[in-house]
Amino acid sequence: MRKHFHLAWMMGAAALLTACGGGGGSSPEPAATADVVPATATVSAEAYSQYAGSLAEDDLREPLPVTDLAPPASDTAEPAPVTR
Repeated sequence: MRKHFHLAWMMGAAALLTACGGGGGSSPEPAATADVVPATATVSAEAYSQYAGSLAEDDLREPLPVTDLAPPASDTAEPAPVTR
């Protein structure tokens, strides 16, 4: 009887360790969403345009706070095309 108990306990422990040792699923992690504009986006006008263009359209998400944001401007760069 005691031998069967130990065998069942070891099989249960092995099953639990096998289930918990996974390295993750096949689905990619969702992209992290920021609540503020990152500092790297305000380095240059091109970086700001790339950041703004990379934002996904989402009607359910709160808008980013931009009250203290001063978008960079360039007097020499050509305007970036607006595409969606």
